[in-house]
Amino acid sequence: MKIVGLLLFLISLYYLFNFLYFGRVGAFLGFTLLIVAHVLVTALISERPKKLWFKNKKYGWGWTPVSWEGWLVTAVFTILTVIIFLCADSLSHSVSDTLLTVFPYGALLFATLIAVCYKTGESPKWRWGN
Repeated sequence: MKIVGLLLFLISLYYLFNFLYFGRVGAFLGFTLLIVAHVLVTALISERPKKLWFKNKKYGWGWTPVSWEGWLVTAVFTILTVIIFLCADSLSHSVSDTLLTVFPYGALLFATLIAVCYKTGESPKWRWGN
């Protein structure tokens, strides 16, 4: 699994080079997809950290960041979501094209965020403020 994670990371660097050097917007989407896959593979093989990055919300189901690592993950998720939308929007001709392009990347990015929160945070459960 570590070799798979390393290969995904190296291939993503190739896509990042194509985006930065040649300005290919589609290459950035490929880069994002591979980085997300790399994070998923790394999260699956790593052990749970001793310090929690996320804790349960006071009301409802989900997590909230409690350390700088958690805030960094949240910020990267937000920035990548905006960049994916802007890249997809520049490549599409209609709203439906944009949504069809954004959805797979957004879903994978969201699944990665949930996996990282699950791995580095408390076990999720519904809470009523107690």
